[in-house]
Amino acid sequence: MQIVVATVDTKRRVRIVDALRSESCFAVGESADEAGLLKLLHTAKPDVVLLDTLIASRVNGAAALLQSVRTILLAAAIDEAHMMHALRLSARGMVPQGVPPPLLFQSIRSVLANEYWFGSDSIPLMVGMLRRFLQQSPHESPPRCPELTPRALCNLNDRGGPL
Repeated sequence: MQIVVATVDTKRRVRIVDALRSESCFAVGESADEAGLLKLLHTAKPDVVLLDTLIASRVNGAAALLQSVRTILLAAAIDEAHMMHALRLSARGMVPQGVPPPLLFQSIRSVLANEYWFGSDSIPLMVGMLRRFLQQSPHESPPRCPELTPRALCNLNDRGGPL
């Protein structure tokens, strides 16, 4: 599996790259800026990009390139702003920047299995965002089913229908 680590923080990038290279199944590329990331997207054809929020905010014009690869956003904080940024980038996951290697490996394997990884701490944020979205967007009431009389219910039950 080809993974690209793109973060401006040299110490963090080295720590993540070293951890990934300790696993024999990961081939790793790295970048400290958006130009290097864009070059790696074309040449390395990564399966996963671990992308920090600083570089992510600079590659908005190349967001289409990121949509063709599974992206995990490395966020300074797991909050609504970062969650929205991750969703706008079509990220498959988001982890805190200081995530321990076993959890990072688990998030990578999850997104490679076509799952999403936002962590259980993010669920309340997502539910709140979804509720606000549903309140703001016009929606239709679900179609009403006609009321069934007790006799009609008995007839359905006698024919093996749902009760």
